[in-house]
Amino acid sequence: MKRLCEVLEIARSSYYKWVAAAEARAARQAADDALAARIVAVQKKDPTLITDRRF
Repeated sequence: MKRLCEVLEIARSSYYKWVAAAEARAARQAADDALAARIVAVQKKDPTLITDRRF
């Protein structure tokens, strides 16, 4: 890992911090996905609601 971090010019501590935070990132992504699904369900139930059409 030391060599890879040197090649990428990042501190090893940054890499290990990123690895340690993977579970939290996955949980946050799951929560975001669940929220997006709820928003879509509400929109399908009542399409007259005002929404951002970029989705």
